[in-house]
Amino acid sequence: MKQTHQASTGILLLMSLCLCFCTGRKMQDRQQLFTCSPFPTAQGYGYVILQGSDTLIYQPFIPAIGGRRTFPTETQAKNTGQLVVQKLSEGKSPTLTREEVQNCLNKNSH
Repeated sequence: MKQTHQASTGILLLMSLCLCFCTGRKMQDRQQLFTCSPFPTAQGYGYVILQGSDTLIYQPFIPAIGGRRTFPTETQAKNTGQLVVQKLSEGKSPTLTREEVQNCLNKNSH
């Protein structure tokens, strides 16, 4: 009986370790799947979010502020795109609020 209990405990421990490893690995893999690349437009910059080699989001204009304004700098486009990557990596919606976009635009505007 004692051996059966030890064997069961060992199996449960092994399964728990495998589950922790696999779950952690999935999060790490998910974070590596998304990348942001800023690109020049005729009047400024935009960004593209790639999932592996596939285009997931093509964003030539500043999101959430209305109109068809491009990012004035490559850094602003990259900062905004990186926030989208962070959200996607956390399993969240890539949608940005006006406030989030403003924070990205103001991040390195000094």
